[in-house]
Amino acid sequence: LSIFVEMENKPGKIGEIGLLLGRYDVNIRSIEFVDTETADDDSEILLRLRLKLPHGLTHERVIKEVARIQGVSRVEEI
Repeated sequence: LSIFVEMENKPGKIGEIGLLLGRYDVNIRSIEFVDTETADDDSEILLRLRLKLPHGLTHERVIKEVARIQGVSRVEEI
């Protein structure tokens, strides 16, 4: 599963995503900071995550749970 996550650029936010994914036994294969070029400030960041989901966990569930994290404004599968 590969997803984009757009979120507030605040200390601890990436850690929150990691903790959430760890609770579901999701393996992060890679994480990339995407340069948005349109942003005038550093208030938000865009991440591209490649994930390996355990058997039985759906893409939809992961996307829904990540989207529930405070400060996350967008999650989409790519």
